[in-house]
Amino acid sequence: MLLLDVRPIPTARLFRWNLVSYAANNLLPGRAGDVVRLYLLRSRECVPIASSLAASLLERVMEALALIALAAP
Repeated sequence: MLLLDVRPIPTARLFRWNLVSYAANNLLPGRAGDVVRLYLLRSRECVPIASSLAASLLERVMEALALIALAAP
């Protein structure tokens, strides 16, 4: 959804890259799955690194805000 303006990518393929990213996060230290996802989006979908990095950072910010909202009394 965040990359739609850059390049339309089918949801099934984005889901595949997210699954690979989650698997790499479980196998590699230090959230390296995010780097794997950036590489896959660049090499397989021709998405610029800057765009996918911005989308990834925004995803992490929204994730943190959701966790803060859940933890707030």
